[in-house]
Amino acid sequence: MFYGKRWVVCYVVLIVLFFIGNTQASDQYLINIQLKTPEDYQIAADLGLKAYIKLDNAYITEIDKEKIQILEINNLTFQIIDETPWIQDYYLVSKTKSRTKVNLSDHGEVLFEDEKGALLKIDRDKALKLLEAGYQLNRVYRNRTIPLKYKPPPSPSIPVVSFSQDLDSLVNQVSMDSLTSYVEKLQSYNTRFVYSDSIPKARHWLLNKFEDFGIDSVYFYPFTGYDSYLKWDWFNDSNVVAVIPGTVNPDKVIVVGGHYDSVNWDEAPYDFNAPAPGADDNGSGTAATLEIARILAEHPLSKTVIFMPFAAEEIGLHGSWAYAQDAAYQGIDIQLMINFDMIAEEANSTDMLIHTDPPSQSYAQLLSQMAGLYTSLTPHIAGNSSGSDSWPFSQLGYNIVYSDEYIFSSQYHKASDSLTHMDIPYMSEIVKMNLATVVEVASSPGPVEDVRVWDAGDGEKLYVNWSSLEENDLVEYRLYFGTESGVYTDTHTVLSGYTSDTLRNLQNEVPYYIA
Repeated sequence: MFYGKRWVVCYVVLIVLFFIGNTQASDQYLINIQLKTPEDYQIAADLGLKAYIKLDNAYITEIDKEKIQILEINNLTFQIIDETPWIQDYYLVSKTKSRTKVNLSDHGEVLFEDEKGALLKIDRDKALKLLEAGYQLNRVYRNRTIPLKYKPPPSPSIPVVSFSQDLDSLVNQVSMDSLTSYVEKLQSYNTRFVYSDSIPKARHWLLNKFEDFGIDSVYFYPFTGYDSYLKWDWFNDSNVVAVIPGTVNPDKVIVVGGHYDSVNWDEAPYDFNAPAPGADDNGSGTAATLEIARILAEHPLSKTVIFMPFAAEEIGLHGSWAYAQDAAYQGIDIQLMINFDMIAEEANSTDMLIHTDPPSQSYAQLLSQMAGLYTSLTPHIAGNSSGSDSWPFSQLGYNIVYSDEYIFSSQYHKASDSLTHMDIPYMSEIVKMNLATVVEVASSPGPVEDVRVWDAGDGEKLYVNWSSLEENDLVEYRLYFGTESGVYTDTHTVLSGYTSDTLRNLQNEVPYYIA
């Protein structure tokens, strides 16, 4: 029995070394490839491409060298970005979060870059230097692939929301005193760094707080991660989870979260208990999660809402990656993931950022509308960001919106990130717009997908069909159409149970826009 156990341990070590350690140069290339149509995705699948990063209109994938010609034959747009992959580590560097701008090419080989971030081939010491300069880094793991699956774009959204006195009364329950008290408690732990002595206390306080709100299903979500920044070793940590089950469509899920760990990169790599109060980053996002949970605990919605303060965000988004991967594997129907990360910098007044990806644009527009109806904020819809916990959900195909302060914190990743540098009224407005969005999404069907249109060929009819929405309380679909994009002059109502319609008496050779 002893030798059997010893053999198992050795076997596990060998597997770890195989996946985590750098490998020798292989017969693969790393490429940036655009996939647009179902046929493009089928070619990628047939070639066995392994995807590691999903960009707005492309993927970073690995391909066998001898298969490159097949991409060329099929006229796929791609670029070879690394002919010797995996001989060094890859890090995705977010430009949306940085304290000091540096020339990234001075720190490593830049393989891909746009206005939001860059993919660097870099060694450990230089990665730490970027962290200390205030950048958010995420290591790309060779054994962490993402699906290459064609997803039809959702139908363009038709705004159907209007001011509701009931919803206004609900969002006005957001309490600045509550938000202040949450942040005060979180920063009182001195640090919530992943290896600190105090983070277990903060974790248990969060669990108890959700229970105090009257939420029955509250628990820790343990996971194991690999630290590619400081220890280069495995570690154990836990997200905190609170679930308010849906009353009508409990299988439809909205996730609301923000990381609760903090860091001080001026000292934390060398002293795990160095001061890192993390008031704005991300006591503010954790407090927002708590406050929405407090209010909805007494007002359950038709869909399930899962509140989740994530752990180990500051060393690689480990908590959110663990849960998002599990959710995708289990087939959990997450309609929207709402993320908060740094929403209270004192220099702000009314402007704020909504980070999102192209498939989630309709949700970002809804969040923006909620701001206009229930707050004094001016939202700006920005691109996706790899620097926070919404990123893994986006990579795995879930819709995401991520609220962020417009003027970036001057105390980011410092011992001075305290409540004294926060604007609580500004923060409360961001909480209100997100609470309104949760309620609206929970009370509305999901987006209609896979809309297809055929010309009948007679110059006067179009056939339209779409994928069925699996909603327990669905009443009808509304199909809008007109001759100008975004301007719909006609509406058809189609009862639930039917997923097709015919548009008649149309003008020949005139373009029609359908939503």
